[in-house]
Amino acid sequence: MSSPKPSVTPLHPAPSPGFSHPTSAQGDASVLGEMATRIRQFDWSTTPLGPSSQWPSHLAATVDLMLGHGFPMIVLWGPELIQLYNDSYAEVMGDKHPEGLGMPTRECWPEVWHINGPIYDRVWQGETLTYADKLYPLARRNGQVENTWLTLTYNPLRGPDGRIDGVVVKLFETTAAHLARAERERAERERRESEERLALAFQVLPVGVCLVDPEGRVQMANEVMRRYLPGPLASLQDPGNTARWQGFDEEGQLLAPDQFPAARALRGETVVPGREFLHLHEDGRQSWTRVASAPLRDASGEVTAVFSTVVDIDGLKRSAEALRANEERFQQFAAASSDVLWIREAQLFDAEMVTAGFDAMFGLPREEVMGPLRAWASLVVPEDRDALFEHLEQVRNGQSGVLEYRIQRRSDGVFRWIRDTAFPLYDGEGQLSRVAGIASDITETRRLAEHQGVLGAELQHRVRNLMAMISSIVWRTQATVDSVSDYAQRLSGRLMSLARTQALLTRAANVGVDLRKLVEEELGAVAPQPGAFSLEGPEVTMPPKAAEVLSLALHELATNALKHGAFARADGHITVRWTRELQAEQPWLRLHWDERHPPVPGWTPPARRGFGSALVEERVPYELAGQGRIEHGPGGVSALIAFPLRGRDSILQTDAPRQAGIHGGELDLGGEVQWQGLTVLVVDDDYYQAQDLATALRSTGATVMGPYGDLAQTRQALDRHRPDMAVVDVNLGQGATGELMTALAATGIPFVVVTGYDASALPVGVHPRWRLQKPVSPREVLRALAGAWDEALAEAPHTLL
Repeated sequence: MSSPKPSVTPLHPAPSPGFSHPTSAQGDASVLGEMATRIRQFDWSTTPLGPSSQWPSHLAATVDLMLGHGFPMIVLWGPELIQLYNDSYAEVMGDKHPEGLGMPTRECWPEVWHINGPIYDRVWQGETLTYADKLYPLARRNGQVENTWLTLTYNPLRGPDGRIDGVVVKLFETTAAHLARAERERAERERRESEERLALAFQVLPVGVCLVDPEGRVQMANEVMRRYLPGPLASLQDPGNTARWQGFDEEGQLLAPDQFPAARALRGETVVPGREFLHLHEDGRQSWTRVASAPLRDASGEVTAVFSTVVDIDGLKRSAEALRANEERFQQFAAASSDVLWIREAQLFDAEMVTAGFDAMFGLPREEVMGPLRAWASLVVPEDRDALFEHLEQVRNGQSGVLEYRIQRRSDGVFRWIRDTAFPLYDGEGQLSRVAGIASDITETRRLAEHQGVLGAELQHRVRNLMAMISSIVWRTQATVDSVSDYAQRLSGRLMSLARTQALLTRAANVGVDLRKLVEEELGAVAPQPGAFSLEGPEVTMPPKAAEVLSLALHELATNALKHGAFARADGHITVRWTRELQAEQPWLRLHWDERHPPVPGWTPPARRGFGSALVEERVPYELAGQGRIEHGPGGVSALIAFPLRGRDSILQTDAPRQAGIHGGELDLGGEVQWQGLTVLVVDDDYYQAQDLATALRSTGATVMGPYGDLAQTRQALDRHRPDMAVVDVNLGQGATGELMTALAATGIPFVVVTGYDASALPVGVHPRWRLQKPVSPREVLRALAGAWDEALAEAPHTLL
């Protein structure tokens, strides 16, 4: 930031009722400053400010004040916030100067408008705002955005009438000071963190550690080390302390105090690996330890401290006898365990011990796998053997590990999943001599995990279908309303109807929904009083799909009654009657809606066909293969809804399989068929369904054409390339169409139709030989596609090969 500028000759005379802009500059540029000259010479008539001779007196006075101000200052005039600034602010502008003069500030500083815009709004309301050391990412030089810290004050610029006409900003840059302070804070923080890490390392290490000064005094020690010291500042060379230690050399002879590791390290030696010491605790206990020490030197090489460690090896030293005592108990446990415990020699991995559970788990007598590894490894499926060898090699290198692999049981040929937890075993000298492990049969656990995945996929399917239904309702609702409030009210009601239906289906576990309960919930949600409607009809259990469609239709009829019909009048009443009857040897439901109220004077039929009419007269016949009719009259609305009571998949259903299968590992559809060299067209407007199917097809070696989500893309692709097979959906977002299926059949390309429609809802004249109804898994699609291919190959092999 530059030093303050000298005062300048005013650009304008003092404000007065007869103010006018002077016609000649008062003083040269060296006196006025660069920005004073630029402002005088600027053609302000091209901006919303107009010619400077016509500027308001308070604007001219503020500009004169700004030009004489030593700190950076800018005036933003009018709703467009037109920029006028002084010489100091020009330095802040960087590459934006001088083009920024007379420019709206939003256009000049788009990179910080998200910061400044709200501030200007507040100032325009009369606030004065000050920000200290505020970060602004400014594009200042060469178009590069630089982090800049500023201290700023924003003031409203008021006219004589008190009205706010602009904003005045005064600032000075604090970037250098901010960065210097941040660097100091960073260095201090790193220093503190380094000290904290050292202290923490001392505390969390599982071994005793300490720092000793050249006089042998302990300067720092963790809790573990203090167990071996009479006090936190004791000297390791004090007779009272050394008497508590008995050190031994390689021949088992006692060491003199001056041969202790710390004493040797103070003389410049490094004593690792540590020697064994027998330590006498204050309570009379004795424990074996391993002690090591190393000198720490300064730049000149002088020893300034010693780093010492103590590891308690008492348990290891005394474990041999305990291990022998536990051998018999271990053998009893191993014989009773369903898991397999094993021990192998660490060099060649020859089996030394395998417990009795092996016979049942692997389907082979354990005697046959004793010795070399190859007998055991032959039971592992080929794809997993390399992983098994790497697993054992990892353990031989001293790392414990867990591996899940597959075997094919010799006794019955069944595939099983095995989890093997392996770990190294060390001898009395700490050398790795054996590897050991525990093998568990986790086939059922894997099966449950796979089943969990299936349930997750089914839930995803259900949510996608439900979101698709909601999306359709959202778009269709907007076509039948005249205002936002009406839109919100109607959309909310329809979504609540959908939610009520889902709750009914969930409670019924997708078996069906009681019709009376469904009608009561829909009418009760909007009826003004309990007696406003009556229900007549036998007990009927609605299939899930029928409940889904009928609930929304009833909601629309009830909502219309609340706005325009019986529910809007104290003397109105609605009667809903239904009967169950046989039609073509199939049970049908016939539901009558009878709405009555005194005739409305001057009543005219509805000018347009609404959402409810489309539901009753179009969706019911389309999705339920039934009949729907609505009649409007001056005395109320009557409707008939009739359809066969047969099962169809609802978008709200979830029928996930209860048992998943384990067949040699993870599901891999490449094991179903091998289609290298074949091209399969995939057409489905459901992104997830299309992508999942494409992935499955690629696992068979096939080349996927697509996937495509609409007819136009598919037509263009077929013009360029002829597939060998195809999987297509009936509805590509614009209702059912048979165009694509007809084209494929005409060219002799075998195909499978995957659709949410049942056969009765397919387009007229379209009768695909292979049809699957959603939801459907990729495995089912591949099996159907294989059937279509084999069938076409048998009928006309010359056209396909």
